[in-house]
Amino acid sequence: MYGIIVAYRPAARYTSLAPLSFGITMRNIALTRCSTAPRRHNGHASFHPSRGARGEGKSRQPDPGPGAPQVRPGVSSCNRWIQLLAFTPLFLSATPSLGAAPLALLSPAASDTVSITAPEVVAATPGNAKTPAVACLPDGSVHIAWHDFSLDPASLYYAVSGDGGWRAEPLALLAGKSIRPALVADGERLHLLWESYQTSTAEIYHAVLEHGDWSPAQPVAEGSLISAAKGGDGRLHAVFFQNRYPVHYIFDGSSWVAGGAIAVSEPYINSFRLKVLGVSGGLRLALATSAGDEGYDIRLFDWTASAGWGRERTLYRSSGLSSDDVGGAVDSRGVPRWTWTEQDPNDVYAFGIVTMAEADAAPVWVARRTGYAMSPELAFLPDDREVVAWTTPEGSVAASVAPHAGELAVSSGAGDMPRMATDAGGTVHVVYYGSDESGVQQIWHAEVRAGS
Repeated sequence: MYGIIVAYRPAARYTSLAPLSFGITMRNIALTRCSTAPRRHNGHASFHPSRGARGEGKSRQPDPGPGAPQVRPGVSSCNRWIQLLAFTPLFLSATPSLGAAPLALLSPAASDTVSITAPEVVAATPGNAKTPAVACLPDGSVHIAWHDFSLDPASLYYAVSGDGGWRAEPLALLAGKSIRPALVADGERLHLLWESYQTSTAEIYHAVLEHGDWSPAQPVAEGSLISAAKGGDGRLHAVFFQNRYPVHYIFDGSSWVAGGAIAVSEPYINSFRLKVLGVSGGLRLALATSAGDEGYDIRLFDWTASAGWGRERTLYRSSGLSSDDVGGAVDSRGVPRWTWTEQDPNDVYAFGIVTMAEADAAPVWVARRTGYAMSPELAFLPDDREVVAWTTPEGSVAASVAPHAGELAVSSGAGDMPRMATDAGGTVHVVYYGSDESGVQQIWHAEVRAGS
């Protein structure tokens, strides 16, 4: 069964779990991440190590509708999600190993010191855990949801933190395959959105945790790859891909309604990942798009209740190569900062991690070495220093804290797809999936704290 798991942390360190259904074991099957990113070449062939050589499959997709941009086929080979199951992580000598002692950021200023806790398994699930999401409520509780592929169909799980550890349980909110959860904190309530396959088509569903109880699953619309946020208008918003085109839905407190059309001017859209953030007065969306036979660039779109979606603008035009896989967060002043995977203009085999705010003249490199870094996410410490976590080329999870003078190990072994949230006390919680000592793939949790 496919399902979503949510976890809570009380008496026991972790609790053994199994989905409440039966099916065929699929222990060694991972989600695949496919991309169709075109690449600029700057006079030479641009090769993406996990996506193939530039120039494959250049025909356009059929027009999805009047005025709708095309989605560029580009290169349609899949990346390393499945490789992580057999990957032996390599840790460079320049990367501190994770131990009991806190890790200090490599910076001359004492105020830049941070510590990272040793990672812990959230719950002993059947062993093919994927796509974690994390959110923090004002009471200090940390909530995690993910899905597990061990049985067919995949199921959701949930865990929540407490004084004694994590309390975790399968989520039987909906029959059938359920994957890729998203969590949004809304006061004392927790919103959960996920993809479900009641038929052969992916649909988005929504449930709310309030006073310890989950509401019934509620359909939103057909679609996949959700990004959700509480907007500046006080409502819950979801942006996701529908037929590989971004669409917007709004929760009015009892039901979901379609938002306005998102007018994308570029003819090609990277339909792997998008990110929406709540900002003053509304929303801000980051999306990677391309004009054609060149790389993807990062575009921004603003939404307000009065005006709907406004004209897009360019956050960053990649330096002759390509930008994609965008994440982001909003600081205490309400200013968004974005992170994404950027192809190094000096090394076509290097895909590093950068961050940027609109006021910046250029992106800041967080990680920049040969290989393919991916899945970056961003959160803020109480002093508004950004924390960036990502999957390294070696298949482990690393983090860096502004001013990004060093790369710190988060996972003690293989790890992937880190996601983060900051609690009311200013601790940044990092969750990711990775293998335990027995080679079983679980969800892990670590904390990044200001001060030594």
